[in-house]
Amino acid sequence: MTEKKNGTAIVINALVWATLMLATSYLLKDAITDQKNMLMMLHIGGWFITNGLLTNGGRSAREELACIRKKFSKGN
Repeated sequence: MTEKKNGTAIVINALVWATLMLATSYLLKDAITDQKNMLMMLHIGGWFITNGLLTNGGRSAREELACIRKKFSKGN
């Protein structure tokens, strides 16, 4: 039950951040490109941090990389 609740929180978190990113990009459509890029990088960083907090850290970057290599080395 905890995993399902945690999964729901992660999906809601992703939807909130995606909506924030889309709304910001729409509101700043006439802004300078550098400003938009910096703001989007902050948004992506914020989403990544909150996602990490919701998943209690999850797997380390080394474990993620090993999983990706394993997945693509089999030729799937």
